[in-house]
This record gives sequence, structure tokens and C-alpha cells, in this order.
Amino acid sequence: MVVWVCLSSAQAITLQRVGSDVFVTGVIERHDDRILRAAFDLGEVKRLILVNSPGGDLPTGMAMARWIQGRALTTLVVGQCLSACSLLFMAGQNRQYATGESPQLTVVGIHGPSMPYTGALLPERAMEMWDFYQVRMGDKFDPQLIRLALFEMQDATGFVLIREIERNRPKDRITLHCPTARTPRSHCEEFAQKDAFSLGVVTAIATVPLELPSGLQPKIE
Repeated sequence: MVVWVCLSSAQAITLQRVGSDVFVTGVIERHDDRILRAAFDLGEVKRLILVNSPGGDLPTGMAMARWIQGRALTTLVVGQCLSACSLLFMAGQNRQYATGESPQLTVVGIHGPSMPYTGALLPERAMEMWDFYQVRMGDKFDPQLIRLALFEMQDATGFVLIREIERNRPKDRITLHCPTARTPRSHCEEFAQKDAFSLGVVTAIATVPLELPSGLQPKIE
């Protein structure tokens, strides 16, 4: 059974290599783990940089994450890294936010799995994600927050949003639980004492200066 953790019609995953960096963007689809491995076969990779990915297929995301986990990589987030993308990010040995998008748009989003197209929630498939986050976050793992993210969504658009620290003002670093995408910001639950570092999502507070390849730079309207 194909299981996704986000609904999107965005472009499928694309990869670009720049030296020892691999840039990943787009929706994670079935068999994308093969594309990732092929990119690594071209030479040593030190950093995996996740740029504006809404997530995608859960089994593929888990397979990619477990493969990345064994490679002692640095993983970086530019812009939004949502859903299955967060698994890839959490697989890094060193994890940080990076420049390339505005700090307000730079976020890791965690939520539970759902079926593609229908959006039907699949809480019975969430334990694998729970176990993975628990291992990767270590003693900073917050069971209350991850339970909200994985098991207390109102629909497939709900997220726990964990935002960049260094470039944001204190009020914009607050972790949020928004049960749906339609939930007004004022009605999202705030976790004022929880940020990406205290939750074990990133391993360092500093944002990494980064130049994106031309094809991944934000478009100026």
C-alpha cells in the first residue's frame, strides 16, 4: 500500500550535486531512494540540503532516512521541510537550518501519515515515525508534542511547526501545533519554552550561510 504524509501536486523530487553537497527539493515519491543513492554514488557527500519539500511517500521517506542515518551526514533545511522531509532531516548526524529563504518561511513540520488524494488519517502507521523521532531526538524527545503531531491531527493538513531560531525574533521561534492548515495562527497551540534546539530537532542553534544553486533560489515576483 502506498502511504503519503502530505497531499500535494507539486513537482516530484529533484536532486542537484554541487561538490560534496546534494540539494533535494520537491515531493518524495516511490523509488526516490534509488535516485538519492545514485547521487551519492557520484562521489563523497558531506551535506544533504533539503529545500522546500512538502514530504511525500512514507515508506520511501523512511527508507531514505534509515539509509542517510548510516552515513554520518550533516543535514540542512532551507525553507519548508514538512512531513516525510522531516524524516530525512532528522536522519542527519548534525542538523541545522540554513539561509536561502526568509527565516519566517524556514521550518520543520511534523505530522502523522495519511492516504494520498483522500487525506484519510492513518494513525496506525504512525508508530514507526514515533520510534524514529524518539531515537533521533534522544533525551530531548518530547512525547506530548510528538503525540500531538502524529496522533491528534484533525485532518491531513495539521502540523507541529518547529521554526528557525537564530534569524527569528523570540516570538517567531515558538513551536506551534496547528491541527489544520485552516487554523488561524491565533488559535494554534503555542509551546513557548520549546524550540528546535531544546526539542532535539537541530543539533546547533546557528543558521548556516548557504548559497543555493540558481535553479533553487527563490523567485522574485
